[in-house]
Amino acid sequence: MKYKAVIFDIDGTAVANAQYAKPSKRLVDVVQKAKRTAHICAATGRIWSTARWVIEPLQLIAPSVISAGAEIIDPVSQKILWKKYMSKQQVMDIVRIVKKYPYEIFCASQLDGFPNITEWRGKEESVVYISNIPNEKTIEIRRKLSIITDIVVHQGPGYVDGTINFNITQKDATKLHALHELIRMLDLQKKEIIGVGDGDNDLPLFDSVGLKIAVGNATEKLKKAADVVVADADKDGLAEVIIKYIL
Repeated sequence: MKYKAVIFDIDGTAVANAQYAKPSKRLVDVVQKAKRTAHICAATGRIWSTARWVIEPLQLIAPSVISAGAEIIDPVSQKILWKKYMSKQQVMDIVRIVKKYPYEIFCASQLDGFPNITEWRGKEESVVYISNIPNEKTIEIRRKLSIITDIVVHQGPGYVDGTINFNITQKDATKLHALHELIRMLDLQKKEIIGVGDGDNDLPLFDSVGLKIAVGNATEKLKKAADVVVADADKDGLAEVIIKYIL
């Protein structure tokens, strides 16, 4: 099978699950060769200001999914090609619930976070992040957020052991929605695409591709759903995929 695209998660897949991790030289070199004949795209929960720390060193030129599925960006022009945002009221409701907890809240227009905010007075947002929630608190916070209509809470590993990060988007702004739009933009068929991920939140990516690949550090649930398991992210599992199936 001749594959025409690789779509990969960033944290825990392209780089180790660390906030300021950078792609390896090997991965950078492999991507430069592969993008001559295939679309190499990221699909990440990060907003552009932090996704670019990985996307720009890789010199990606194909559109990528960012903001947990709320946006598709052209990484060269930095133009947003597709978007689905939460309303100002939805953001205010999220902050009202979460501000009672000692966890930082971030969004695209408030990168410094606002853990002590009394009222959100901003605008519609692509995504709201709640960082490093202890595992034992996730069910409680999810239950409280469930009263807000038309939002989705995406869950992934935190940057501190034993914690979880929440990425909250509008209900039609998920990786699954964005990936369907990205595949339409690229004029590809599902069978022509490889998806590479590490977390349960990459299951929508697997639903959108022909070949499902998990890195070695992936969750057991994702590994069971995968067709192939490769090396860990910090052992260049993604580079291994591109070399084997694209180059």
